[in-house]
Amino acid sequence: MKPFTPEEQQQSIEAFRSVIRKSENALARMNPGTPQTNLLEKRLNAARIGEEILHA
Repeated sequence: MKPFTPEEQQQSIEAFRSVIRKSENALARMNPGTPQTNLLEKRLNAARIGEEILHA
């Protein structure tokens, strides 16, 4: 896999942050315990992990 430039890495981090922010906003409006909420929680967790990996 080819290495990423710092600019590409920063753009990816910003994209993850955008997904996280939008997901958190959507999650706040959803009913807890529904399949859609559970799926969004898992996706939000995955996005947070992805952002952390890019910071490493």
